[in-house]
Amino acid sequence: MSNREAGYYWTKVDGEWEPAFHQGDGDWRIFGGWAEDDWFEEIGPRIPAPDEPWQAVPKEPTTEMSCAAVDTFREMLSAPSIYAAMLATAPKP
Repeated sequence: MSNREAGYYWTKVDGEWEPAFHQGDGDWRIFGGWAEDDWFEEIGPRIPAPDEPWQAVPKEPTTEMSCAAVDTFREMLSAPSIYAAMLATAPKP
């Protein structure tokens, strides 16, 4: 039995990444049937559901994000506050 949370995950099959649904009970629902963990070459991260709190951000921080981090750090706030300031200034898709 797997300790993975139910939901979609990135999985690698035949060298290509594709989403697959993990039932939460150890079984995977894939196109054409069911699979177990060892069927995949690699299992990547879980894909957040649209109603989960997440935000797409650039791979590298923008100048605005970096400035927000420095300004927040100067105020001697915690790492979560710095991260929140960076997210607030991240460009919106």
